[in-house]
Amino acid sequence: MLDRGSSTPLYMQLAELLRGRITSGALKPGDKLPSESELVERLEIGRLTVREALALLVNEGLFDKMHGKGTYVRAARPGRPLRIEVLLDLGDRFFTPFYLEGITRVLRKYGANCVLNNTRGSQREIAERLMDAARAGAAGVLVQPPQEDQPLPEALRRAFAQLRGQRIPLMFLDNCYEGVEASCALFDEKQAGRLAAQHFAECGHQYLAMIGNDARRDAFFRALGFEDYF
Repeated sequence: MLDRGSSTPLYMQLAELLRGRITSGALKPGDKLPSESELVERLEIGRLTVREALALLVNEGLFDKMHGKGTYVRAARPGRPLRIEVLLDLGDRFFTPFYLEGITRVLRKYGANCVLNNTRGSQREIAERLMDAARAGAAGVLVQPPQEDQPLPEALRRAFAQLRGQRIPLMFLDNCYEGVEASCALFDEKQAGRLAAQHFAECGHQYLAMIGNDARRDAFFRALGFEDYF
């Protein structure tokens, strides 16, 4: 059950509980979930908590929410493995190999196909690959947005709208687009900079400097954390 004393938010606990019921077979493809009101009453939690958990699971592709009918466990297409489009900047030799290794390991575990796309860090390339994913009927899309702050092009807005219209789950990695509703996995870059400064200071170094590109969001926040330590 849900632990109100835990540091994990209740909506994330509820999402994990429902994932576990799918894994155990207690919930099968096509099964209908109890209504929001029933979950609120049964678990003694707020309606917003229930909605946040269900929105997360719908975006992950585990559930389908049908207006006026309820929320159902999503059924995989028979005889066809899930196709997950992964959009990464393969020119990034520092982190991308580690991202790719982790992504493919998890997808392989669940029998899903990983379709790798090289975005070259280009907004235009991302928009084109997203439209390709929509046309191919992808089961989900994972995108690594560029780190540089750039306005969101209209072509990219249309691509995100297309995915949303087809109810294709979308997730961002390492950065996110403001105003685009999607799950995201982000690193605490500010804390990383703070820990780096702490490490060098504890090693006895008295004069420290950080070199980076402020146009990149990750470098900017690392620098803030670096400065915060002193």
